[in-house]
Order: sequence, then C-alpha cells, then structure tokens
Amino acid sequence: MANLNELEGLGNDAGFNVDYENVPVEPGGFTPTPPPGTYRFKLPGSLEDVWQVFDANINEKKVQRIRAELEGAAALTITQSQSGDQDGDSFRTRVSNAERKRNKDGLMASDMLYLLRALGDEGQYKSNGEYATAFKKYATAEFVANIEWSAWCSDQKPIRVQVEAEDGTTSVTIDESQNGCGKRVYQRDIPKEDGVYAENFGCPDCGAVLRAFANLGQFKALPEAK
Repeated sequence: MANLNELEGLGNDAGFNVDYENVPVEPGGFTPTPPPGTYRFKLPGSLEDVWQVFDANINEKKVQRIRAELEGAAALTITQSQSGDQDGDSFRTRVSNAERKRNKDGLMASDMLYLLRALGDEGQYKSNGEYATAFKKYATAEFVANIEWSAWCSDQKPIRVQVEAEDGTTSVTIDESQNGCGKRVYQRDIPKEDGVYAENFGCPDCGAVLRAFANLGQFKALPEAK
C-alpha cells in the first residue's frame, strides 16, 4: 500500500472508455424467488424513469399502454414477509395499465389501477399520461399484495430439459430442436415438494423444465394502525 503521492509512474493519461453521462446501474445480485404469500412492499424513491410503452391486444383491438418496470435501482423493497426471511430483499416486477377481464361479467381493470386504489387514489384516468402522473406521486409509498407463482412453456423459445450424466448427476440444458408447447401453468397446478412449491418443474403437457416466476396480485392498503 502507498500514499497517492508515493506512486511512481502515475500518469495523467486521458481516454477512459466511459460514457460518464450514461453510467449503467450495477446489476443486482441473485435474490431467491420469494415463496407465495402476502407481503408488504415499498415503492422506490423515484418513479420518473421506469416507464415503457407497449402494444396490448384488448377486446381484439391493438392499443397502446404503459408499464412501470420496477427493477434494478427502482425495484420494490419487501418491508414485511410472513417468515421475516425476505424482509429487506428487493423484488423486481412490472405493473401495467393494460386492462383485462376480472370477473364473470367481463368487467375490466389493470394491475396499475388496483395498486393505485390500494394507495388511496380514486382517480378516473383518461390517458396513459394521467396514469403515469398519478402513479409517480406514490414514490416510497407502501402497500400490501400477494405474491403468486406461474409459469409459461413458451412456444417462442427452445425448451429446457434435464439430462443425466454418466456419474448419475443431473443438469438442465437447452434443447434447440424443440420449442415449448405454449402451456400456461398457474399456482394451483404447480407441484409441491415436501409441502413447498417447486420453483423448477416439468411442463404438464410436454415435460419441458419450467421455472416459476413471481407475480403480484390482490393489492391492498396497509392495515390501519391500532
């Protein structure tokens, strides 16, 4: 170790290959998928730069909608979990204002609308911009929601398969010769191992190895303090 003034041959060469105006956010470390259940979450400190526009098919019509990409520095924070093991962990997700059918009568609403209602916002939004403006006001706000698992055997990607080596060990690899079957698997159909939902399991239709992903639902306001 040396003092800066003691370093020999330290030049003042320029030319660092860095775009200082666009330094990317460091990727986060691996965080295990939180098990299904009810959690308390905190929104990030800023919701200014989380937006993405996409095309949605609603009632057989192509329309433009937006979603908040809550990941990286803008990920949610779990502030309360059932076991306490996930308290303080980050949780990446996306919340869109694309409405979909919610009951047998065909009434429609979006996840963003349900989250805004849980945050106490009763607005009636007439544009994507109004949705974003309303949502941005709730940076750092907390809410309650359920984590629900699901999986999709994508028919747009090669399947993952489990292979066994000569020594008996198993691993998962990509089979480029076959795409998935398009099956969607919801939490009620995900198998359990020793009473715990399996994060990786076989597709019920084609046997491809699927990985469960965590989604948010059942948004609720914080319980009132007693």
